[in-house]
Amino acid sequence: AAWLQFTPYGRNIEGIEAAAWSYFGHGADALSPGEIATLLAVPQNPNVRYPRPDHEQRLRTVRDDIAERLLDAGALSLGEAGQAAPVDPAEVLAEVQREPVPTSLRPMPRSAPHAAEWLTRRGGDWHLATEQGDEAARAFLRVHSTLEYAAQRAVDDRLAHAADELSPSGVRNAAIVVLDRSSREVLALGGNLPGEFVAAFDVPRSPGSALKPFVHAMAIDSGLALPSFLVPDIPATWGSWSPTNYDGRFDGLVRLDDALSRSLNLPYIALLQTLGVEDFLGGLRQMGVRSIGADPGRYGLSAAVGGVELTALELAGLYATLAEDGEYRPLRFEMGEHDDTRRPVLSEGSAWLTRKTLSQRDRPDFPRRRELHQVPDIHWKTGTSSGRRDAWAVGSGPDHTVAVWVGNLDNRGRAQLQGSETAGPILFDVLAALRDRGRPSTVDPVPSELRRIEVCAYSGHPPTAACPRRTTELARYEAVPTRSCPFHVDREVDVASGLAVRPGCAGEAETEHRTFVVWPATVRRFVRHHHRHLPEPPAWAPGCAPPRRDDPPAILHPPADHIALLIPGMPVDKQQIPLEAEAAGDARLSWFVDGVFLATVDATERVWWTPEAGSHEVVVTDERGRVAKRDLEVRRGR
Repeated sequence: AAWLQFTPYGRNIEGIEAAAWSYFGHGADALSPGEIATLLAVPQNPNVRYPRPDHEQRLRTVRDDIAERLLDAGALSLGEAGQAAPVDPAEVLAEVQREPVPTSLRPMPRSAPHAAEWLTRRGGDWHLATEQGDEAARAFLRVHSTLEYAAQRAVDDRLAHAADELSPSGVRNAAIVVLDRSSREVLALGGNLPGEFVAAFDVPRSPGSALKPFVHAMAIDSGLALPSFLVPDIPATWGSWSPTNYDGRFDGLVRLDDALSRSLNLPYIALLQTLGVEDFLGGLRQMGVRSIGADPGRYGLSAAVGGVELTALELAGLYATLAEDGEYRPLRFEMGEHDDTRRPVLSEGSAWLTRKTLSQRDRPDFPRRRELHQVPDIHWKTGTSSGRRDAWAVGSGPDHTVAVWVGNLDNRGRAQLQGSETAGPILFDVLAALRDRGRPSTVDPVPSELRRIEVCAYSGHPPTAACPRRTTELARYEAVPTRSCPFHVDREVDVASGLAVRPGCAGEAETEHRTFVVWPATVRRFVRHHHRHLPEPPAWAPGCAPPRRDDPPAILHPPADHIALLIPGMPVDKQQIPLEAEAAGDARLSWFVDGVFLATVDATERVWWTPEAGSHEVVVTDERGRVAKRDLEVRRGR
């Protein structure tokens, strides 16, 4: 074994396997009789026999002599081992003599260098353990990988092309993972741009918005949302964190599936808060994610928009699970791996509804310069991390799931690093290259667990009697949200005055029932702040008390556990803190700080408080005396 590993073959070449590749361009398991004789000839005097033009005749003479001696000993033949038909030794010798001898060294194969090194390292401990730690075994470690030549070639070619596109703008690293989405076999591993040495497909990076589809699907499975839900898209603050949407704008209200297709941040941060961060991360771990630690409380709501780190391999596995109706299977890297684990993590219905949204073409992250017919039957999502350090595009076609990461491993941000512009075109090129062009387009059938339910045509929620128009939407029958439409109220209106009345106070006036839209106080506050028209239900007629609601006020700002810092040198009246609350209908709220009355305002209005250093108690009360409290600490900055 040591001789096979270390025998010299000239220059820096050692061992039979390395010599076979350097001399003949293939492995030692496919040597011809002439090639065998050549490899026996060189080690006797490698400095004057290794392949180069002025060694040709010397090497040929020695090779032919060795071949003749082997034939005389019955140790060389043209056929495969065990072949029954004998072969004339003279015929074999003539065949050897006709073969040219190599006159130059071939470059060693460099296809998928990052994958080769990473797979060897991954399987090395296991394979060497079978040899009781024999160091000689290391040279003969073979990994029978699942990599597919055509897919790997497509990935390597696209990374080489990407290097020409990205290098001038200071982007130095990239990775591409290709999976067979059904079997989860890893078909291609593009580790980096040419000339870079880190296998970037196994480096945890911020996924940006690429995890939003899984918040979406898990919320549907939990009965917390439907794609049709009308949800707020307004500025909000959690502690000291005030996230924004990518373009810095807010819509006020937006459908949840539209928020996903446009990759809006605020709706999904709020949805994750309802779902629960730990439940969400637990679902990701069930789908094979190992980069996210299991420490409770370590991660927050930013997990919805890139506040955790995953590898390209892990993200590809998540999207393969989404593509295969929510069923998790572990990734397969080597032929013969027999982990047949199958685990339903998402329901078929939630996976289908999420894919349906991610299949829409008219989206901001669709590279419009690509022709639609090149990439049919796909669903995808892009992501861009904070500071533009990472650009992602992940998606699935009929047979493959592909994850693309582009960025800088030293965390340098670049303006060009944007998922839709940098990683998206690479994803679409790879999916197009892998696609069987003779295969007809497929239809993603609706799962049997999805049924049409009646919803409010305006809000997408289960309707109340006040909802004037209704439509149907697909939903999981086992997880239909229980919260009814919060946007419509039914009022009896005095026809003459247009004021709202109640039974017992309308008198002899002619009245009729009318339906009105009432937006949440937070949305009304946002709309009014931006001077936009807001339809309002009619005011109550004198002597007609408003309906009693059981929802107490809830303080929105300052948020829980908030610490405010006073900026040195700036007057405190320039650092006022907004006080905001959510309350039912057109309630009026009274605000107090440390028992001192500040103001009474509509629920849609803010109250501004001039802060003082120290600990404070903020109290808000409605007209029925119901109270909400919050502790607030104000510190002086240094």
